[in-house]
Amino acid sequence: MARIHPPALAPLLHTALALCLACAAYGQTLPLTPPPGHRSDIRWLETAGPLAMNGFAADPSRGALYVSVHNLVYLRDATGTRVAFQLPVGEQVGVMAVMPGNATLLYTSYQTRRVYLRDLVSGRTTGVAGLDNAFDVAFTARGDVLMAANPDWPKPGARPGVWLLDTAQGQHREIIQLSGASGPLVVLDNGDLLCSLAPATFPPPSGGTSLVRFTSTDVARAIQGPTPLTLAQAQTVLAQLDGASDLALDDRARIWITDAYRGGVRRTQPGTFTLEATDFVPSSALTTVTLQFVPGDAATFDAWQPTSAGQMLVWTSDWLTTAEVRELAPQRPELSAAPGNTVPPGPAALVLSGGPPSGIAWVGVSPLPRKPSEYPLFTAGGVAAWFALDFLVPPTVFALRLDATGSSRLAFTNPGSGSRSVPVQ
Repeated sequence: MARIHPPALAPLLHTALALCLACAAYGQTLPLTPPPGHRSDIRWLETAGPLAMNGFAADPSRGALYVSVHNLVYLRDATGTRVAFQLPVGEQVGVMAVMPGNATLLYTSYQTRRVYLRDLVSGRTTGVAGLDNAFDVAFTARGDVLMAANPDWPKPGARPGVWLLDTAQGQHREIIQLSGASGPLVVLDNGDLLCSLAPATFPPPSGGTSLVRFTSTDVARAIQGPTPLTLAQAQTVLAQLDGASDLALDDRARIWITDAYRGGVRRTQPGTFTLEATDFVPSSALTTVTLQFVPGDAATFDAWQPTSAGQMLVWTSDWLTTAEVRELAPQRPELSAAPGNTVPPGPAALVLSGGPPSGIAWVGVSPLPRKPSEYPLFTAGGVAAWFALDFLVPPTVFALRLDATGSSRLAFTNPGSGSRSVPVQ
């Protein structure tokens, strides 16, 4: 949900030009490649040009996606795509987010600095005076609206901070004093607040960005007022990052980090401030700007989980040819019968693809029809194993060794005189 200010675009464009001189005409998409067990799908491809898009916000409760393009805000849901509303010509949306639990879209105008609340049911919109150079917004569990901003920028001595928004009267109050450049925010499950710190230079120097934590107790005290917190009350929890354009928290309490200059997506190990050894998405010419986690049902955001798991939406751009909202999500392995699910007499095979590279797959065979939906049979390391087998009759279970592509083939013979149906999960 963080905002990339227009003054920051020039160096991004120069870098993109150096990296992407070979890019084709607008419309060609670049890969955003997650690790095995995940998929990467385009939720929005911006056809008005890479700089036309200003941001996006997902509404998980309605399966809706709002995308800001120039002065228009589009809505894409199950019924199609349409213009939800528009700002006056010449204005752009700055920060945009769906407020949790109350069907309200909060957005700012980059030109007028006003903060707007739009009821997503009635369409009624109210607005109050906002903050100059708003960068990001976060919400506490009790509904407080926190905004990262640097109202005095570019005046000498300007510094960023976190503000408690008064969406009724516009009497906003700074509750945390920060330093350096404006950065993103994220509220953890326990109410602690993470803020990004980086030098006030662009691009941020390699290893010059860190994440600091303010405890929920300190944040609550600052919200009550009148004294703002300072970095003296903060604890550095993650240091030596190359950049942090936006932050998000998933259902396993992992912190996700984008980088609008170097690209890529990084995340921490579940429930920790320790980065995973390998970036979730490698750095490339395709920069990553903002991201938002959309919760799923019972399945967690882990490799090879069912499609009911959550999604991580990422705004990506090379600043020259393409701008997209990408959906990163778990993807199940595929099991099929060859030559088809109706097997004629003679040689046949079970074919598994999309599994863990060089791993082992456990295959269960049951004489009973599969259940209508998958269910978790057991959990290991916080991740559930999902099945659709009916265990009223114990299935036959065997192991398949997978090759380097995560695939395997098990040959068998249909000894009968007629074709047999082989339904697979």
